[in-house]
Amino acid sequence: MNSPLMMAEGASFNEENLKTKARNVINHLWNSLKYFLIYAQKYDWQKKDEEVPETKDVLDNWIITRLHQTIKNIDENMEKYLVPPAAQAIEDFVDDLSRWYVRRSRKKITENTFQSMATLYYVLSKFSESIAPITPFIAEAIHQNLGKEGSVHLYDYPKYDEKIIKKGDGLIEEMKEDRLIVSEVLSQRTQAGIPIRQPLQKITVAKKLNFPKVVLDEINVKEQVKGKLPKEVLVELDIKITKDLELEGMAREVVRSIQSLRKSQGLSVGDKISATYPDEGDLKKNTEKLSNRR
Repeated sequence: MNSPLMMAEGASFNEENLKTKARNVINHLWNSLKYFLIYAQKYDWQKKDEEVPETKDVLDNWIITRLHQTIKNIDENMEKYLVPPAAQAIEDFVDDLSRWYVRRSRKKITENTFQSMATLYYVLSKFSESIAPITPFIAEAIHQNLGKEGSVHLYDYPKYDEKIIKKGDGLIEEMKEDRLIVSEVLSQRTQAGIPIRQPLQKITVAKKLNFPKVVLDEINVKEQVKGKLPKEVLVELDIKITKDLELEGMAREVVRSIQSLRKSQGLSVGDKISATYPDEGDLKKNTEKLSNRR
């Protein structure tokens, strides 16, 4: 549906492109649904009404705004028979939902924070209705798995709220600015050969972050420092790794290994386990601290 063929242009069929779309769009969307269902089942979370959730959380409000922007984008383009930009809006939203909202809301969702659970339910529900004309089968599957009545294809097309879109314009731009910082820091990490699980002490920014906690958690850096940077340089990452930072990074690797072993054994979120790991002073203490936190 996002092919040049939809605009009467030439295109070569490429199976690899199809696999990439499935992996980066359909699979990510499905994984977002599965993540919600895991914790809905764990906490016996009951379906709520279809009203826009009331929340003060910045990420909740951001993804709700993005949802209404996307519904509007799809609706307006489909009315003009412009299918590719409507399909592109779906791809862009799935990326925002899975790679930003769900990733950065994990702690709130795993702790059964009502607003975030209600927000994710609302977003998945309305998004499934909005994508039904373009991706009919995944839309129906999401609809059914959320426990909604009837078929998604018998529902009216969802309405977007201009007030929500207008109110969230500034939030969208501020989040976009911060995500540029995230991309640049991750690029600098890659260039320096420092994995994301290794904590670092600070970044220097010319302009303070709009949402420092969200950004610092994502890039695994402890603090931001405002300072003068060369022109066109957004951020500078301090790549010095102290002994304490190194130990914390090692502890995170232990936790990652435990999580990987849990997954390979097919364990569910609520299953408790015993784990054996190196008994080495500070490493042991840091590992226990991280394990208890999770």
